[in-house]
Amino acid sequence: MKKRQIKTGIFASFLLLSVPCLADVSGKVTHKNKQALEGCEVTLGQSVSITAADGGFELLSPANQQPGSSAALKKEKAAVDTLQINCKGFAPKFIDLQNQHEALGDIDLKRPNFVLIVSDDQGWVQTSTQMDPTDPETKSDYFRTPNIDSFFEAGIKFVRGYSPGTYCLPTRRSIQTSQSTLRHVFSGKPINQWTDEYRNLVTIPRVLKDADADYKTAHLGKWDLRFDDPHPGSWVTM
Repeated sequence: MKKRQIKTGIFASFLLLSVPCLADVSGKVTHKNKQALEGCEVTLGQSVSITAADGGFELLSPANQQPGSSAALKKEKAAVDTLQINCKGFAPKFIDLQNQHEALGDIDLKRPNFVLIVSDDQGWVQTSTQMDPTDPETKSDYFRTPNIDSFFEAGIKFVRGYSPGTYCLPTRRSIQTSQSTLRHVFSGKPINQWTDEYRNLVTIPRVLKDADADYKTAHLGKWDLRFDDPHPGSWVTM
């Protein structure tokens, strides 16, 4: 009688431990109006899934993934508790599973926001962030720029980037049209024909509108494109 009870207890414990670990994380990635997004990469720790034609995905839950070394345990735990979705043309999505390993349903992605800030007449060493990590003199010993410094900390700092032009007007034209100043200033066209010439160029607002008509574009601050002086709104539609 004792032997039979022991065997039954072991078998029941095995079922109790193994069944919950079989659950997978699944869901469906969509855009506005529940349009399915195909080909998105969904990662959870070491598990990776690519969304199908209907936007659906399924991958192993954190409970089923093998832990690594004890030194990296904290980092790996954060990785397997956070679902990350990357889809071309959309802002990344992070979902904290909080130990709820179940079907997630529809996960709606949104287009990323773009904010372009052009700082006029700002010197390379006029921020409180050290631009060259090997040269302590490449930061200001007077100016304090905490807001600009936060951009450096949260993003990528290009320490060998240069302005397209030596002054503001050609710089703004170059950034908007993705062309060098040699192409748009010395185009061989009379100044009074520049606006017509620009109507054939692709600008940042037009690229965004082409990607998604719901994008709202705006220009705030100094414009001054002189000579022909095209209106900011015309650069969206032309």
